[in-house]
Amino acid sequence: MVRISRSFRAVEYAEGVSIAEFQDFEPISKIHSVVNLDKEKNEMLVAHHEYPEDSRDFQSRTWAYDVVLSDWEDILELLDVLKRFKSLPDDVVLSNEFPVKELKISEMKLYNEEAEGNYESREDTYEDVSLSYRLSDSTLEFSPRHGSEPQTFPWIPVGEEYAREGFSSNSIHLNRLIEMIDDIEEGIQPSDSPDPTLDEETHSLLNSIGYGHEIIQHSQDGDICLEKGLHQLALSSYIHAIEWTIIAYLKTDGLDIIEKEREGTYYNLAGGRNSLLEEVNERANLDQKTTSQLRSFNRAERRWMAHHKSGEILPEEIEAVRARLRSLIEKLF
Repeated sequence: MVRISRSFRAVEYAEGVSIAEFQDFEPISKIHSVVNLDKEKNEMLVAHHEYPEDSRDFQSRTWAYDVVLSDWEDILELLDVLKRFKSLPDDVVLSNEFPVKELKISEMKLYNEEAEGNYESREDTYEDVSLSYRLSDSTLEFSPRHGSEPQTFPWIPVGEEYAREGFSSNSIHLNRLIEMIDDIEEGIQPSDSPDPTLDEETHSLLNSIGYGHEIIQHSQDGDICLEKGLHQLALSSYIHAIEWTIIAYLKTDGLDIIEKEREGTYYNLAGGRNSLLEEVNERANLDQKTTSQLRSFNRAERRWMAHHKSGEILPEEIEAVRARLRSLIEKLF
């Protein structure tokens, strides 16, 4: 195996909230970071997605940075630093810097509806720059240097419960990052390491539309459940992502299902009155195969979740739902 991907989740609390106090406070944002390593192409992608929970003027913010490494040995040196960090006190900070051939920086911010404009984005490419990293008890943070001033790079949470206010260097996130690099070096494809359902291009697309963050959230929840072997929960998350895909599409066509439900009109995925599938079919004219599969997913989820279906959910059953989610997003957007 020459390529591997991992997702990392955390929540961020206001500055100054201690480990003894965090249960009394609401997080100010949810963080989801993705790391892709490709040994054959000598590339590393780090994408960082932030979903604020407070009153900021945007719904989501994304940084995606694609790095062409000068030498794969720099990743192995990072691995050594991560392993050494596990045995050090939590207040220790380690840092280093290495050259890269190319750095592509993409940023996107999706604003709230009441804010002026919908979203803003940019993309820049730099050649022959340096990449520094700083490892603390809460994050692995990168800063690319192209000129005299460093520019903030997306960061990976390593604290188990926190983002920038982390307190455990020997957390599950840090261990998973170490295992990720070990696996790609040993050529191992872990059975619990499915590729993310949504690639970064789709992720950026969904971040630019209303309710798109809900599709992303449920898809990522499904990926995490699938990685942990929680197949029923994974299935439910992917089907909810399909529902939100239809809801997001209908909003682009002038029908806001969430507002309708606030007014007392409730919808289901398929079948009966007020069907999301019927609404989208009137507008997008889905093919018969897609329509039939969506109806079957709706029945399957009810059967599995309500009756605790005997026997295991087969991997191909979950993969069929993931494939239909990707296909539906492609058809509608």
